[in-house]
Amino acid sequence: RRMDGWYNNLDHPQWGSPGERMIRRSTNGYSNGINKPIEDGLPNPHTLSRLLMRGESGIPSVTGKSVFLAFFGQHVGDDMIDSRRNACPSEYINIEIEENKESNNHILPMYRSKFITGSGSSVNSPRMLVNEATSWLDGSVIYGNSHSWSEHLRSFERGRLKEEDGHPGYPSFNRNEIPLYNPTIDLKRPPKTRNPEELLSFGNPRGNENPFLMTIEIIWFRWHNHLAEKIAVQNPDWSDQQIFDKARKWTIATYQNIAFYEWLPEIIGTSPPPYRETEYNKFMLPSVSVEFSIAAMRLGHSLVPSGVVLRQPDCSPIDPLPEDYLASAGEPALRLCNTYWQLQDALLDLGIEGIVLGMTSQNAEEEDAVVVDDLAGFLYGPLKRTRMDLEAMTIQRGRDAGLQRYNEVRKTYDLPPITDFSQLNPSLPNEVIARLRNAYNNDTNKLELYVAGMMEDRSNASNVLFYKIILEQFQRTRDGDRLWFENAQNGLFNASELQEIRQTTMRDIIAATTTFNRSLFQPNVFNTAGNKSCTPNTGIDFFYGYWGKYAGIVVLLLLFPFGKCCYLTSEYNAYLFMMVLYRGDVKKSTVGTGFNNRLCTHKISKWVLIFFLAFEVEGQDKSRRVVVMLEGTCIKLFSSAGRELRKICFSHFKVNECSLLYPCTATFQKSFLFMSRNKRNHVCFRVEAIKNVQEFMQHNGVNVDVFEMDESALKEEAVTKEARQALLETFLRQTFAEALNIDDAVEQNSKAKYRHKTMEVADCELTQMELAETMGMKPDSLFVTQMFQLADTDHSGYLSFREFADLIILLMNGSPEQKAKMLFDMYDVDHSGEINREEGRNMIKSFLEMAGANLGPDEVSAAVSTIFKEAGIGENKDSLTLEDFTYVLLKDHREAFESSELSMPGRSNLYKDQGELSEQNKMSDQSINCNTFTGITKSLKKNVENYRRHIFCMVIFYGITIALLVERATLHAYGAQHIGIRRVTEWGIIISRASAAAISFHFRSILLTMSRNLIATCRETLLKNLIPFDSAVAFHKQIAYVALVETIFHVLGHASNFYHFCVHPLPVLACLFPKIFVDDGSDLPKSLTWWFFETITGLTGVLLLLTISIIYVFAMQYSRRFCFRAFWITHHL
Repeated sequence: RRMDGWYNNLDHPQWGSPGERMIRRSTNGYSNGINKPIEDGLPNPHTLSRLLMRGESGIPSVTGKSVFLAFFGQHVGDDMIDSRRNACPSEYINIEIEENKESNNHILPMYRSKFITGSGSSVNSPRMLVNEATSWLDGSVIYGNSHSWSEHLRSFERGRLKEEDGHPGYPSFNRNEIPLYNPTIDLKRPPKTRNPEELLSFGNPRGNENPFLMTIEIIWFRWHNHLAEKIAVQNPDWSDQQIFDKARKWTIATYQNIAFYEWLPEIIGTSPPPYRETEYNKFMLPSVSVEFSIAAMRLGHSLVPSGVVLRQPDCSPIDPLPEDYLASAGEPALRLCNTYWQLQDALLDLGIEGIVLGMTSQNAEEEDAVVVDDLAGFLYGPLKRTRMDLEAMTIQRGRDAGLQRYNEVRKTYDLPPITDFSQLNPSLPNEVIARLRNAYNNDTNKLELYVAGMMEDRSNASNVLFYKIILEQFQRTRDGDRLWFENAQNGLFNASELQEIRQTTMRDIIAATTTFNRSLFQPNVFNTAGNKSCTPNTGIDFFYGYWGKYAGIVVLLLLFPFGKCCYLTSEYNAYLFMMVLYRGDVKKSTVGTGFNNRLCTHKISKWVLIFFLAFEVEGQDKSRRVVVMLEGTCIKLFSSAGRELRKICFSHFKVNECSLLYPCTATFQKSFLFMSRNKRNHVCFRVEAIKNVQEFMQHNGVNVDVFEMDESALKEEAVTKEARQALLETFLRQTFAEALNIDDAVEQNSKAKYRHKTMEVADCELTQMELAETMGMKPDSLFVTQMFQLADTDHSGYLSFREFADLIILLMNGSPEQKAKMLFDMYDVDHSGEINREEGRNMIKSFLEMAGANLGPDEVSAAVSTIFKEAGIGENKDSLTLEDFTYVLLKDHREAFESSELSMPGRSNLYKDQGELSEQNKMSDQSINCNTFTGITKSLKKNVENYRRHIFCMVIFYGITIALLVERATLHAYGAQHIGIRRVTEWGIIISRASAAAISFHFRSILLTMSRNLIATCRETLLKNLIPFDSAVAFHKQIAYVALVETIFHVLGHASNFYHFCVHPLPVLACLFPKIFVDDGSDLPKSLTWWFFETITGLTGVLLLLTISIIYVFAMQYSRRFCFRAFWITHHL
């Protein structure tokens, strides 16, 4: 016999195996005949349970049924039936608690049962439930229903099942993590999933449900090992597998004999027909019927007592119970409702003998409709409740399975239907009959199978429907079993062995597996006085205690990368730049305090180099981190990225022109330092070790006046960068006002506006770096250098107001000849009155530098030769005179020189007012009256014409993006394969998956925009007429912005998904992710941190989010400006 029940029937090998469909002995009772449970017109299941199945408990069975019989019935039922798996995708059939409608605990959550795939699609194929157990009486609750399960239970020594170390006779704890049911019983908040290793290893997934069922499982465990040891002694040369197989064969045979010929007659009140040697019927379908599984087999609910009195070997009660029994400690009986899924350690420490003797000597509850509170109101609770109502759940389960009505099923089993409620059971109280009649609107045809079956009159066994259903099922199971122990055709046992099996009773097995004698088992003793009350029914919030963590994780993921990366950007690049200085410029270290103090002093050749970190004060409440470098006779300020910001040379300082000011309250070790040149040009920063700066300047021959001032007065006195910018703004405005010849009214307005700065402007001087910034060029540009030297007529190293104004007037109003002469003077470096070929090459290089182009030396020389050739000069002459130069420039470009002017992109906002005023003058002279709508239309048409290729690409790009979003969103919203996840996560899965598709497309596309070789190749094709390849960088940025928005939505979608996964019970998750989760009955979902940091999706998502955040942070303009190398490195991620 296989563990999984396959190949019992050789013609139909799958019959009776786990996963087979249940059958119907009558037609289905779905409201639509397909799959929809009937709800309209039927009473509430919880109301039925409360009104009809509650009553006085403690009434002993008049037929002498024992408690052991009731729990052995649970053992047999688990061997043949497992229909408690949930449908996938999950479907809810919650039970409303009508008396709790105003509270949060107004429902008992419940799922629909798992059904055969493909069923429930039409009236010809109604929904059929799945049985996850074998349909045979094959001891699968002892050995498991699969080969792998069985191997985990074996010791592989002498054919025995594995015992717990130090506890012989007891199965080992579940260290191999067999998929046992593991419901949550911890009442703490938040509840925690119990360690699977706390459960005992049984073949029955639900074997740990209560100590009474565990006791029966342990008896059969011991019985197998008892037989195995006996066989091993008789056959010392046998292998472990041979011993195990024979012990299992005998165990199953005795189990079949006891279940069919001892237990079954006590349940149904009559003996089943005997087995004939030719009884095996290979055409008999052994599958469990839904009538048996959902209704009739649950008849044993009424037999279960609320507690069991444990007894000592002398049959005296164990009162009070020891502390090992936890909630029942100190009580006279072991209360069922407080022992669910626990007391494993108590059984190992105290033994099972007391429980065995108690169950065999105590009467079960009377076989009626009344069910004890331990089942009807305090069953261990799944989902979001700690306690459930088993009877309400059973009624609802019958509706889920589509059970036919009571009268229809009676007809199926050749029993007459009832026409009046009183015919159901004449012994029922009139009050109960009235409740039943009222609940079903006085219509007996509406009576449900389970409700009516529980209330039947059982005085005449031949007329009891449930007895008929149970007997019919067991007969089919027996007669369709090729390997039944009595089937002589299978050759399993000979006649003498069969006789020995038939003579083995449950009493013999108990005596063989415990320390008791047979005489100790006394039936019909029942005492439940003083039982402890049950733990109250409360709700469970799966997300309890996680709201703070949830918010913290989301905030951390969104804000941490930006704040941390910005900080590291500044720190890393400042340190990196100092290291570059140290490694690139320093030849031999002499004196220094190291980088930790942010001050390094080194001697290089004949001059001293000092560099340190400081904060440049740019304004009243504004500063920036800089690296200050004191080199030779100059102070240089560098950004953290290594870009030179400012440069002040002492060589231009006159005697007593330099001042150092610091606050009088400073410690002289860390203070504001303002270095001034006659209050015209200040370097302002907060720095350590002012003395070192002062000594350095004196070492370089600069006379320094040191002043000590109040800090507030010092800040007002200082010309910070912010103040300097405002001064330069006025300087440039007035310069352009003079150059553009703005009329008197405008000039007076400008002067009035800036009158308070007039004197400062007159003394203002422009540095080469400021000129370069104004022109939007690099400070070391050859063109800027030459122009600055040309304009600096007094060679002071600064441009005064007059010098700069002369330059602007010349460029704005000068004639072409004057502009040509200016260029000639700029590049006549040696002032020889002629431009030689080397100076010509420098001129060409400066023009190329401004254009952003680059040519090799040969190409530059060729361009110079062409200019000389245009001037009519042969190869024998190496210089151009002013006349030659003017002729070459103006011959073909006079109009361009007439309209040319100095471009100031770096200061366009500074002379915006002058430009507007000048334009207003022109407009007033022309007296143009424009129509606003016409102007807008023309502007729009012009933009469309100019940017038609851009518009074409944007339409394609956003069209694909929208199509992807809509397609993915539709698929995950309505696609059948995603319905389960969609129901659980609501909109989260739609947002996350749709945005993921768009992100995937965009992050692929973003690489193409930076593929320079590909773009260069495409520029030479017809694609250039459709695609603006020159705007690749702008398109790259636009894709990045869109992808960033999508990433945010994607992250929020996943955060929403994880929240929903955290509040849905385990059966739902096991349905959605069967490769990850196993429904062990605990119902508890995984924690929030588990989803974020312990799953591949969560952990990789967090890492990718951090990576993307770093990339975006370093791609910001600020980051690129101050740490371009970091931007370059992170973009390779």
